[in-house]
Amino acid sequence: MGSSREREWYFIRKLRSHEQPERRQRIEIQVLDDAGKAEAVGYIDEETDSLEINGVVIPWEILQVAQSKDYGQGDYVDSEGNSIEPFKLMGLEELIAKRLHAGPAPESVIWEAEKSLGVVFPPSYRRFLMKFGAALGEGFELAGLFEQGGEDEPPQWNHVVSQTLRLRRASHHQLPPSLIAVLGDGEDHVYYIDTTRRRADGESPVVAIGPGTDNVVIADNFSVFVIRIHKGRIAF
Repeated sequence: MGSSREREWYFIRKLRSHEQPERRQRIEIQVLDDAGKAEAVGYIDEETDSLEINGVVIPWEILQVAQSKDYGQGDYVDSEGNSIEPFKLMGLEELIAKRLHAGPAPESVIWEAEKSLGVVFPPSYRRFLMKFGAALGEGFELAGLFEQGGEDEPPQWNHVVSQTLRLRRASHHQLPPSLIAVLGDGEDHVYYIDTTRRRADGESPVVAIGPGTDNVVIADNFSVFVIRIHKGRIAF
């Protein structure tokens, strides 16, 4: 898509729908440049809200159809009657900014945490720590880094180092030291960043571990994971 990925608004022309064998609805699209010419082709998967452009799947961005009050123009159609709509792609930062968060963690604190756990945080999780520290939202409580109070003061946030080390001890150190515990589901499953599966871009997947679930990949990276938690679309 070139430089268009940096725009706030994207104009998408819907062409036709495809009913998939697994009953997912995929809408064929063209992404338009500012002059209205098609600069990329792809699909919208309505079930997962993922966007596939030129063969690249982008599930970590939430597709939101802009209302006329948001954009000022509203929906329109081309000469063949195809619907053209402005979309806004919301990423992790916009999502977390609307929730309670602890505040930025200093770089020195992040380094110390990595040293304590013996890991290197992937870029998306590091950005989360540097901007938000830790976060609370409906349906999730993301572990992170923050200034801890006194011993008698109950913590408001989950500390990623304390939580990960506690889970390592509880497993009698059978839990691989490469895992970073970022969220518990309130029951028996815990979600970890698995740093042994680091990709060329430095990102690592989030996996679930619990009864009947052993290292099941939930999301390709931390950003995708948070958005799927937000949308209630975590499945083992």
